[in-house]
Amino acid sequence: MSNVVIGNLLKDLGAAAKRVVSKPDVITGSLTNIELEQLRNALEVYTPKSDQGIENRTKALEIIFDVIGGTGSPEEEPLDDTTQALVDQLDADTPEAPAAEEPAAEPFLGAEFDTLAAGQKIQQDTIVLEIHIRQPGFDKSINTRGFVAKEKGIETCDQTGDESEKKVDYDRIAVTAKTVDKKYTKALTSCRNEFYSWLKKKSLHSSYLANGMFLIPIRLIGQVDDKIQDFIKERQELVNEFETKYEEAKEDAKAKFGDHYDESKYPAFTEIRSRYLVEARWLTLNVPQALNKINKAIYLREQEKMKLELADAAQEVRDALRYEFNDYISRMQERLGKDEKTGKPKVFQHTRLDLLKEFVETFDDRNLTGDTDLSHLVGKAKQLLNNVDLTEIRTNATLRETLEKGFAEITEISSSMITTSKGRKFKLEDED
Repeated sequence: MSNVVIGNLLKDLGAAAKRVVSKPDVITGSLTNIELEQLRNALEVYTPKSDQGIENRTKALEIIFDVIGGTGSPEEEPLDDTTQALVDQLDADTPEAPAAEEPAAEPFLGAEFDTLAAGQKIQQDTIVLEIHIRQPGFDKSINTRGFVAKEKGIETCDQTGDESEKKVDYDRIAVTAKTVDKKYTKALTSCRNEFYSWLKKKSLHSSYLANGMFLIPIRLIGQVDDKIQDFIKERQELVNEFETKYEEAKEDAKAKFGDHYDESKYPAFTEIRSRYLVEARWLTLNVPQALNKINKAIYLREQEKMKLELADAAQEVRDALRYEFNDYISRMQERLGKDEKTGKPKVFQHTRLDLLKEFVETFDDRNLTGDTDLSHLVGKAKQLLNNVDLTEIRTNATLRETLEKGFAEITEISSSMITTSKGRKFKLEDED
């Protein structure tokens, strides 16, 4: 395994130096002293193009030198034949050797990530969907004093003979009635939840956006808009179905509430229908052009500010996709294992397989930050999932073990790629 590690490190010395600096224990612990010396020698003749690259190279050399020891200046030691050959290959831009047939975990090298360029890509290739799904509320407040008085069969709460109850401050007690049983609106609730779940899988996660806003890749606009129209139509049909049961719901409430039933809490269904609304609009991530005509200095300042905000957003978009993938992969691996107590295979539900397959299928459309490291792992997961179905996983023990091993290797690398970031709100402009 270490031969694979040193080989990949020597193929991209810039990424290798960054990796050594960010996770020194992982890299130095996975290489032999001879391999560390090879890496050190290669870094000594490597000339980074940026100040950050030079800093990473210097720190990486210090870390490696501390591990393998030695005296004198490391620069004085000549390259061995193996390292020189690899450096020559780098200069000649020799293509990588073909990958092994069996998916194998490779080290996460931390490819360089240009957040500014990725931010511009997000701005160009996404659009914001703002959607609000409105519905009536069926939890209604009830006069607490009147409720208590009816329960006790008296006109007012003050008539009770219990001195302790006379001291109760009923104005600080709230009573709420669920005027319509949830069974009558269950289908509507499920329809809404399923739509939101679908929408989240097609969008790019961003905490910068307010509630009800989703960052949608431009390539998926048509698909998303069709889904919205289908959702509106399906919801309208469910509202019609609810109308046919509205009187039944009222009769059910009368039986449940008894003397506490209040007809005024039940408006005509035309009013209820009017509250089932879907409001949707498309927005772009741009500073309004009108501002340029009003005050160019402010416009330019806001443009620069948005550039930095988009760079932060790109970082979060990439991090969120990595987290989502790692969550699906790690859960998949966990369910493919055996129960520690019984030694039997764990119950494997179809949702685990479906969620991962859906992520893999939509990844290219959502990978707008050009995350090559994650793309590599998604490719390996796709190979593992090729022609695999639920029945095979449940009945084929050999396949199950192979999948568990493969996903364990992917999870190990994927987990090391998880980071978190915080962001700010975007400025949004209505799409004409």
